[in-house]
Amino acid sequence: MLSAVERKILFVCGVGGLIGCLAVVFGNLVGILVYEQHDPISETISKLAVGQYAWIVDSGMYMFAAGLMACAFGLYRWSWAGARWRAASNFFALLSIDITVIALFNQYAGSHNAGMKVHTYAVYTLYVLVCLTVFFVIGGLREISGLWGRYALWFGLSWSVLTPLYLVTPTEWNGAYERFLGLLLVGGVTAISWVLLRRGRRYLAQG
Repeated sequence: MLSAVERKILFVCGVGGLIGCLAVVFGNLVGILVYEQHDPISETISKLAVGQYAWIVDSGMYMFAAGLMACAFGLYRWSWAGARWRAASNFFALLSIDITVIALFNQYAGSHNAGMKVHTYAVYTLYVLVCLTVFFVIGGLREISGLWGRYALWFGLSWSVLTPLYLVTPTEWNGAYERFLGLLLVGGVTAISWVLLRRGRRYLAQG
């Protein structure tokens, strides 16, 4: 049984996760609107995060990273499904750090220096971390609801199969496909945030 403090923590963490998800989408949309030369279909998010408007996209990514950390803390305090649930919380924290690194080194994407290597490694790491996070969280979500379990399975399969296809996507579609994958990831984090918020609100209502 969760204490009153833990209920509030889950609720706040869920809200924090949702704010992070909204912020990263909003930052990308605003960046596209203010940077008229950017083509969101062919050019990647990293191309948008260069120049005088880079702070808009980067700020959204930093808030998304903060939202991931909020989810990590919420899962850790919930202790719902044992060791695997705790492991999932750790991977959410690692995802937060990885997104921060990607944002920090966005400006080096497409260049030929050490910063570009860091950015590339961080992007590849993102793929692996998301796969591992889903693997560890899916059992707990299935215990909460069969619907959430099926969603996690669908998300995990979609991410693991569709993300590598970016490497063979025609250059003129790189931006659109990357944004599709980004929305897929944001959708997964939104789901976890909503689970935390609902559980916290449910216990608050009972208490």
